Amino acid sequence: MNSLILAAGTVAAEEGAHERMLFGIPTFWFGILFAVGFLAMLLVTISFSGRGIVRSHTATDRLDRDEQVAIRSYQGKHHV
Repeated sequence: MNSLILAAGTVAAEEGAHERMLFGIPTFWFGILFAVGFLAMLLVTISFSGRGIVRSHTATDRLDRDEQVAIRSYQGKHHV
């Protein structure tokens, strides 16, 4: 892969193309595109994190009796 990129750069340099071009795109656009892509992935990740949100179907008072007992037992052991 690296030799392919180097070969493309060598051919472009011989043709008199600008040295800051890669695959016909200025190299700073690669940075901009990757930054936008990572920001999009960050937004998707944050949208799936429900920190601080208590949903009614996961609230403690809506759990089955055995699940409530398990939670109380866990809290008794780990929360002094």
